[in-house]
Formats: sequence, structure tokens, C-alpha cells
Amino acid sequence: SLRKKLHLRTLFFKVLKLEPINVGADGPSLDKEFQEEYRDNPLVSAYTNVNKAKKIRDAFVKSLIKIVSKNEDAKLTGRIRSSYKYLMVVTGRTSSTDPNLQQIPAHGKLAGYIKRAFVASPGTIFIKVDYSAHEVRGLALVGNDKVLAGAFQRGLDLYDEYLKNPTPYALKK
Repeated sequence: SLRKKLHLRTLFFKVLKLEPINVGADGPSLDKEFQEEYRDNPLVSAYTNVNKAKKIRDAFVKSLIKIVSKNEDAKLTGRIRSSYKYLMVVTGRTSSTDPNLQQIPAHGKLAGYIKRAFVASPGTIFIKVDYSAHEVRGLALVGNDKVLAGAFQRGLDLYDEYLKNPTPYALKK
């Protein structure tokens, strides 16, 4: 990897004579700022695209292949089912693992390739849902909090309501 970095630095800074944007302890950086500054250069653009493809491969393709090849349910059905965790998450939010469906890329050409790996069963469809404050909604129901549940039923945006009046009972109207 060090040899590869040296070759890339030679190409970009000595051969193409591009000016470094940031310089670290080990020399000129090929970081995001460099890639953004020289995005119109075809070789820098190609370098950026290769890095994006590698990231997608490492983060998603390899993990999906590993799950399909090692998970008994996936071997039997050919389907991957994510696990959802509620209690073990430090932030109090919901998390998805094996695979993390919350991290599937949403935009760009490469995102489309990953999304195509997910196919609905015959006679069913996939839907994408962004549950706004679903953890808070669930807690309002479980805790039988009439004020909070009522706010959701009235379609209030809790964040906007809080900004208008950040008192403990700002949702009462």
C-alpha cells in the first residue's frame, strides 16, 4: 500500500505537477480535498471512482457474499434477513446488522448496483420507509404518554414544536 501511494504521488505531483492541497507527516495527501480540487482532471477522477468502487465492494459486496455463504438461513432460502437491535444501541436508536440496511448507499451510479442485489419475493414489493422519530413514537405508545402520542396523531413536527417553545409541555395545545 505504501508503494502504491508513492506511485500515485509520483504520478499526481511529479508527472502531472498538481499542487498538493494538504501535506501530512508522510507527504502530500490524496485526500477528499485533493480529489475535489482536481475532480476535472481525468486521472484524479478515475482515482476517485476506483476508490469509491473499492469502498462499495469492501463495505457491501464482500459482506453480502459472506452472509450468503455462511448464514444457514441464507444458504437454505437464498435470502438475506437483517437483524434489528433496539436495546444494545448507545444512541437509543434502532440499528440494523448483517447486513446494515441503514448504510446501503442511496445515491450515485454504484449505489444502483448494490440496490439491485435486493430483490423482492415474487408477488411482493420492496418499499423504502423513513420512520421519522419512530423510537420516540414507540416509547410514547409503550409509556402511554398522551401528550406525546397526541402530538404524533395531530401530525406535529416535534423538532419544530420544541424550537417554538422548549418547555417540558410545549406539545400541549
